[in-house]
Order: sequence, then C-alpha cells, then structure tokens
Amino acid sequence: MNPSEIREQLNRILSSQIFRVAEREKAFLRYVVERTIEGRGGELKEYTIGVEAFQRGDGFDPRRDTIVRTEARNVRRRLARYYEEEGHSDPIRIELPKGGYAPQFVESPQPEREPVVSGPATIPETQPAAVDASAVDASAVDASKLPPRAAPFKLGRVKRWWVVGLAGAATIVAIAALWAHGPSFGRPGAVDAASIAVLPFQDLSGGRDKEGEILSDGLTEELIESLTRIPRLRVVARASAFSYRGRAVDIRKAGREMSVRNILEGSIRISNGRVRIVAQLEDTTNGYQLWSQSFDRKFDDILAVQDQISTAIMQSLGVQLTGAANLKTGASPSAAAYQDFLQGLYFLNQNTAENARTSIHYFDRAVASDPKFAPAYSGLAAGYAAIAGYTSTPAEEVVPRIRAAATRALQLDDTVGEAHLFLARADTYESKWAEAGKEYWRALELSPGSAAVHRYYGDYLLRTGHLEQALAEGRIALGLDPLSPPVIRFVSEMLYYLGRPDDSVAELQKALELNPTSGLLHQELGLVYMSRQMTYQQGIAECVRARELMEGDPWTTSQLGYAYALVGRKADAHDILRTLEAGSQDHVRALAVARVYTGLGDRNQAIAWLKKAIEQHDVNLYIGSDPVYAPLHSDPQFRSLLAQAESGRTALVSVP
Repeated sequence: MNPSEIREQLNRILSSQIFRVAEREKAFLRYVVERTIEGRGGELKEYTIGVEAFQRGDGFDPRRDTIVRTEARNVRRRLARYYEEEGHSDPIRIELPKGGYAPQFVESPQPEREPVVSGPATIPETQPAAVDASAVDASAVDASKLPPRAAPFKLGRVKRWWVVGLAGAATIVAIAALWAHGPSFGRPGAVDAASIAVLPFQDLSGGRDKEGEILSDGLTEELIESLTRIPRLRVVARASAFSYRGRAVDIRKAGREMSVRNILEGSIRISNGRVRIVAQLEDTTNGYQLWSQSFDRKFDDILAVQDQISTAIMQSLGVQLTGAANLKTGASPSAAAYQDFLQGLYFLNQNTAENARTSIHYFDRAVASDPKFAPAYSGLAAGYAAIAGYTSTPAEEVVPRIRAAATRALQLDDTVGEAHLFLARADTYESKWAEAGKEYWRALELSPGSAAVHRYYGDYLLRTGHLEQALAEGRIALGLDPLSPPVIRFVSEMLYYLGRPDDSVAELQKALELNPTSGLLHQELGLVYMSRQMTYQQGIAECVRARELMEGDPWTTSQLGYAYALVGRKADAHDILRTLEAGSQDHVRALAVARVYTGLGDRNQAIAWLKKAIEQHDVNLYIGSDPVYAPLHSDPQFRSLLAQAESGRTALVSVP
C-alpha cells in the first residue's frame, strides 16, 4: 500500500469530528502510523511511545504511568466509532489490534459508480421577498483612516449564510443528491470519491465592465462554501480552484493535481437584464459528465428563485435533500446589499492590501444597505485581518475593527465558523491566548472543512510552541487547498522550523511547478536556501525573484537584505535598511528591520528593533521558533526579550 495514501487516510481521520478535539489520541495515532510506515513498527513499545509521543522523559515508568495503555484503548474506541460514522466509506482502514501498538492498514472494497444525468427543469418566476433592514451603527469599522500601503496577502474564505442565486442551490442539491443517493456518488476509489473542486465559472458576457466576472466569481465562491456543509464531502478551497482560471482544463489532470474525484464547472452570460448559467458535474477518473443543467432568468430574480430551483432539481433526480439539509440558513439580503457584497468579495480576493481596502468600502456599503446581512460583517473582519497581516499598519489600529465586525456577524448568526476564526485572530494579535484557543476550537467545530481555519489554528499552535501539531494542521489545510501558495508556504515553513530543510524545499519546488509566479513561494524558498551556506546563491536568486513579484512588500524586501548580509554584500544590505527605515516612524515595520540587522551580525540593533516589533504587536512575531534569530539565543538581552514576547504562550487551551 502506498505510504502517501496511508498518510492521506491518517489526515482524514485526524481532521474528523470524532478525533478533532482528542489531542492525546491524535498524537498517539500519528506517532504509531508514521513509525510503521517507516518500517519501525516492531519498535513500538510502551516505553518508546511514552517517551517519544508523549514527552514523558527518560524516567518514564509504564508500570506507574498508564498513559500509553489508556490512550491506546481510547484510540481503538474512536477508530471503531469513526469507521461506523464519518469514515464508513473510506478507502483504507487503519486498525490498532489489541495486544500491540503497531497499526494495520486494510483496503476497503469499493463498489463502482455510474454516471447520473439530469434533464432540464422548468421554474416559475417569482418576485424577490422583502428583507427587514433596521439600522445599526457600522461606524466601528470605518476604513477611511488606514494608510494606503500595498502588500500581497492571501486569506481564506468568508463563510456564507445562504447559497448564491440562480444555479447555486440547484447544483448544490444535485451534488448532494448524487452523494446521498447511494454508490453512484460518494464511494471512494483510488481517489476519494467524496471529493470535489468547483472551478471558476466562465464569464461569457463579453462586456467591458466587471459585472459578469464579479457575478461568476461570487457564484463559484458560494458553491464552494455551501458544499462544505455536506457531511463527509471534501471540498477543495478557493485558492486551489481559482488557480485554473483562464486555463484550458484537462479534467483528468486537474483531478490528479487536486486529488479529487469530481469537478464542477460552468459559465455565466449576462444580456439585456437576464442571466444564463450552465453548470456541469464531471468525473475526473474518466471524463464522463454526471449531471448538467442550464438556467435562464431575470437578473433581479437571482435570490428569489433558489428554493424553486432546488425543488425542481430534487424532483428531476427523484431524491431527498439529505446531506445538504443545512445549505441555507438565515434571511436573504437585499438586492443592493448582495451586489455590494459580491463587489467586496471580488476585491478581497485580488491579493493586495489596496484591494482589501476597496473590499472594506463595499462591505461597509452592504451593511449600511442591509444591517442584518451577517456575511458582509464577516467580510469586513476578513479585510481588516488581511491589512493587519501584510502591511505596516499597527495592530492596535485594526484589531478592534476585526473584533467589532466579527462580533456583529456572530450576533446575527453565532454558527458562523469563520467569524469565530477572526475573533481568534484578534485575540492572538492581542496575546489573549486562552480566549484565542477557545475561539479556534469553536471555529474548528463549526467549519471542519475550512482550509483557512486549519491554517490559522496551525499558526496559533506555532505561536504557542507546538510545532509538530502546527505541521499536522497545515497538512490538513493542504489537503483541502492543495494548490494554495499561503498554505504550502505554511507547511514548508513548519518543516523549516522543525529542522527539515530538504523536505521544505521539496514541498516548495513541487508547488512552484504549478504556480511559478507566486512571490510567496519564491520568498519562502529563498529563506530556506539561506539557512545553509551551500545554497546561499540559490537563496539570493529566489529572494530577488520574490521581490520582483512582490515589489513594495516590506517583508520581502527585508528578506533580500538579510540574504545580502549573509553573503557579505553589506553595502546592499544597508541600502535596503535605508529603504525600510525611510517611512513614517509610526509605520516602519520593526520586525523587518530587525531581520536585516540580525543578518549583519549587529546584535544590539537587532534586539533594539525586535523590542520595537513587540511594542508594535507585530502579527508575524515568531522569534522563538524562527532559525533566523538563532545567533541571538545566547544573548541575555534576547532571552529576556523572548520571555516577554512569549509570555503566556506555553499551553494549549483545554477542550471546552
């Protein structure tokens, strides 16, 4: 059996609802599976597991401390429950026989499935329903005072309360029906059949404005978000799916690249106030079309027709809405708020800080138009979180706005996982570690299929000193978003922090084959290369390339200065320092300056700027884990600074 298939199954188990909050059982299962894959299953003794998996120390005595036997029993019970419920159709069974600690891997027999085709549906036209829009104060999240500095960013999806218009509910219900209706959809084979990617819908309108593009992007994103609510269906996240925009797609190849069995694609055409949408679901193993449908409606009727379309699709397929019972919650927004919301989403995902500010403008308009429209508040939180992470704007200026927007979203609907994510990030930025942990647990509970939640929970684990667990969460996020540069970067960064530079480079090189113009990936590859003298020249080349692709980003500029310092190009490093220090003193990113001084070997300046970074509450402060600062570890000033920076970060929050 292929080790990569076993690891994929392990990640599937560890990310399940049954194992998600069981940290000890997860640590046990991860350890014994990895050792068995490595051919060391015979070494799995109680003492070894206690010392290596549970860090009990050399004095561990299994006769007095029963942690290994206790957790083995717990793992067996959870595995049995998992395969009875969430994993009943998984392709591989991981079993832990009684009397030993070496797991066994068993292939599950899987029935074949056949294509299902649906015919056209006739839908009566109706008028949109009115929405109550009582006023609320949105001034707490005013974007007007933020400084106009641009830097690339990437953020996960903002959760929706409803499925976007015309084809949204129709295609979701069709997929849910196929998945719930038996072996025709949802029985794993070589690739997990309970998996799907929604490719960007093509805009065929041909107009000069972006109306069609904004609508097609919005529809695609809503489909992705809504599909994540179907139990046991793995949905590829936005970043990976949108990497296929504008490309001629070979369905089979795309299926292999994203490790999915199914792909949904389609097109949108707007003409004379009407919208025509065509959607089709295809099997990536053979290219067969499983389902297709076209819809032709008035543009203004998008939100009003989704229930009728859902009913028509279910009738045409002859199935019940089982797996998708919670696809739609909450009230639909007003038409004006919906339009502004789509505009906000469009600009939020253009990957620059300036566009994030533009998105905030549209989200503000949306909540002003419809103050009960919770997704728009979550969009505001996403926009401010992006600005906090990728500009020199002080955290204290934006964190209260993240908190205000996310809190308002949860007041309107407290089941929105990614609003809890933004509260967790706000707590993290303010060093409220216990509160952040609780919010992350809630986000994981509500949005287990969100790559963004797993990625940022991994970031929390990194900040609290749990690097192995952070890597595990990163790999879960990578399974959900396999082509996402920020997620790949996070995984490779964890490998780098854990002293595995070769593995880190391998991950980055594979990713760059698929996305050669990602500045984030070149930046990370340059950093890893600069960790070893024998690859310095490769590191310089990657840092230069990253700066070309991400011009104006202080962090990328800083990394090039650090690289120049290491190879002895001190004049070039000082030129970059002058560039970094040239801005307003309120908005110089101190951590970026500290990195260059570290490369130059100027400990006093490096520590002075690190102190400023702590005062700025820099959201990328990982000085205890980052090998860049290893030369400073022996300095008493640095040790004191590290204790100050990491105060309260040492323990994970207990499971609520």
